[in-house]
Amino acid sequence: MFARKDRPMSLTRGIYLNDRRRRAPISCLCAPRRYTAANRNREERAMSHDETPAPTRALGRAIMRGFIGRCPACGQGPVIRGYISPVAACSACGEALARYQTADFAPYIVTFFIGLVFTPLTFVLSLDEALGDWALYLTVGAALLTAILLLPRTKGAAIGLLWALDIPNT
Repeated sequence: MFARKDRPMSLTRGIYLNDRRRRAPISCLCAPRRYTAANRNREERAMSHDETPAPTRALGRAIMRGFIGRCPACGQGPVIRGYISPVAACSACGEALARYQTADFAPYIVTFFIGLVFTPLTFVLSLDEALGDWALYLTVGAALLTAILLLPRTKGAAIGLLWALDIPNT
């Protein structure tokens, strides 16, 4: 075996298995691979000379624009139609938003937030007998109102998150 110019002689000795990307000695086959198939595909797309690289998208700005109900790309057009129905495309800039479907992500986030905030509050209020039942009813009503107000905003923020990370529904 001959040493390659870019590798020292000690790394080139041994039995090698051919791979499209690199040649690894048999002793390295037990170690975890650094390059997975997804990483290779990502690198090949990035190295392609036919495509221009996609512009970076500001994550925080996209989430905040979605949270206030605006398009994550331009911040002008609405991202939600009605209560929680996402629009197919932005009316201001024409950005296709139909590919970013959040499914049940927004209700999970709202449920987690409501449980995180109102469960300890309800537990503490139930320990004090002097407050009566009205405090628990008020807390449950506040939790329901918070969930109703947060759901469309969280749905918009989730669409903004998917848009910023460019994760379409496939």
